[in-house]
Amino acid sequence: MKAIRKSKVTYAILFLVALGLFLAEKPGTVTYAASKKNGLKNYKTITVEKSQKIKGTVYSMEKNGDGYTVIAAKNGDQKTILSYCDSPAVTTNGKYVYYATGEFQMMSNYPIYSNVKIYQYNINTQKQKKIMQRKDAGLMMVPFASDGTYVYAGNATQYGSVYGNLTVINAKKKTKVTVGCDVSKVQKVKNKVLVLATDAPHGAALYMINPNGKKAKKLSEENVVKVKVKGKYIYFTEATLSLQSRKCRCDLNGKNKKVLKDWK
Repeated sequence: MKAIRKSKVTYAILFLVALGLFLAEKPGTVTYAASKKNGLKNYKTITVEKSQKIKGTVYSMEKNGDGYTVIAAKNGDQKTILSYCDSPAVTTNGKYVYYATGEFQMMSNYPIYSNVKIYQYNINTQKQKKIMQRKDAGLMMVPFASDGTYVYAGNATQYGSVYGNLTVINAKKKTKVTVGCDVSKVQKVKNKVLVLATDAPHGAALYMINPNGKKAKKLSEENVVKVKVKGKYIYFTEATLSLQSRKCRCDLNGKNKKVLKDWK
C-alpha cells in the first residue's frame, strides 16, 4: 500500500509540473517569470535607442506624439503592450513593466511635468497599479531598473541614460527613499547595490546603497568614469575635469579603498 501511495504522489507531482510548463508556454502569450535569485538582472531598461531581448521576445519603444509606446515582437509577430507613457525609458522583465506618466506644464531647458505617476503594469492581465505619485511640478521621473521589489527611478536629463536624484520605490508597500545622486546604472554586489553614473560627461560620484535605498555610502570623492567588479574587489577609475585620472579599488562592501595607480 505504501508503494502505491508513493507512486500516486509521484505521478501527481509530475502532472502539476507538466501543467505548469504547458501554461507557461501557451502560444501567443508573452511571459517571463522572474527569478528572485537574479533580481536586477531580470529587468532590462528599454529606450527608443535601445531594445532588449528577454526569453525570445524583443521589447522596444517608439515615439508616440509627445510620449512613447512600448512594443513586443516574437517570431515575426508584433504587438503593442503599452500604448502610451511619458517616461523616455521603462524597465521590464517580460511580465511587468514599470513606466511613468505626467501632465505637461511648460518647456524651459527641459520639459516640466506635474502629477507624475509611476505604475506597475502586468503585460498578461493588462492591469496596472500606481506605486508612486509626485504632485508638484518638476522633471519627468524615469523608472529604469527593478529587482522585483524595489524600483529604481530618477529624473530625466539631457544625457539620455543618465538620471538625476535617484529614488528607490518599494513597489509592494508604495514607499520611497530619495538617495539624491546621479545614476546611469545600478548593479547588485553581494547584498548591496552599486550606483554608477559613468555615462555622465566626466562621470559622477560612485555610491553603494542597501537595495531599499537606505544607508547610502559615497565610495569616492572624485568623479568615477569606469567601474568593474571582479573577484573580491570593486575596481574604479577616478577622473578630474582637467582630464587627470587614477585607478583605485575597494572591497565588495565599499571599504578599504586603495589607490593602484596615481594621477596621470
